[in-house]
Amino acid sequence: MKNLEKLKNPFWFKLYLFSNLRAAFFASISLLSLSGSKSQVLLPYKKMNLNPFKTTYFASMCMASELSTGVLVMQEIAKSGYKISMFVLDMNAKFIKRGLKDIVFTCDDTDKALIKNAIAQTIATGEDVVISLSSHGVDIDGVLISEFTYFWTIKLKKS
Repeated sequence: MKNLEKLKNPFWFKLYLFSNLRAAFFASISLLSLSGSKSQVLLPYKKMNLNPFKTTYFASMCMASELSTGVLVMQEIAKSGYKISMFVLDMNAKFIKRGLKDIVFTCDDTDKALIKNAIAQTIATGEDVVISLSSHGVDIDGVLISEFTYFWTIKLKKS
């Protein structure tokens, strides 16, 4: 999507999910905020996202946390004006507590230039660049539920 500003509108975000990330659409994942170097994604505590033990299913947490990191990369790719691919090379997860309420996943790129520099590097060299972005999931009471680190590969597409 070229204009990621549209994703800040709930209608366009849901349409984007339905068109591109259907599982996230049915999980009712919402983009709470997207600005510069920070994004927040809501994973609701609802039947679709629960395991048989009535806790949030780990795969639902992975999906929401991945989106919280990926949307920041997408945002910078859109700003660059180049055709650049991105995909998850690896990920690490740490589950601290059981998810029994809505969970907000926050990715705050503390090195504000990390993504921009990676994109500039792949544009200059044409080589893959790997960056890591972290997301932490906190329930509505402020309890840390899980932590994720995603290793994104960014590469300039050949014309």
